[in-house]
Amino acid sequence: MIEVIPLKYGSMFKRVFSQPNVFNQFAKDILGIDLNVNRVHTEYEYPEPVGFVRSCYDLFAEDVEQRVIVEIQHIK
Repeated sequence: MIEVIPLKYGSMFKRVFSQPNVFNQFAKDILGIDLNVNRVHTEYEYPEPVGFVRSCYDLFAEDVEQRVIVEIQHIK
């Protein structure tokens, strides 16, 4: 039997879903949309705050062809 580390640990979650092919397939399976993401950012933060809000994302990816932004948060 193969032992696997649960995705409930943030570092494992980020390691798995920061792979573009896994991220794209996850979005297709969950959201039903095809994405063409070639880079997934971890701990992403916009360079400048939006208004008075500074958001930090666990995983952030952008499909520039379709102008779609997908953000995944890992919460306990």
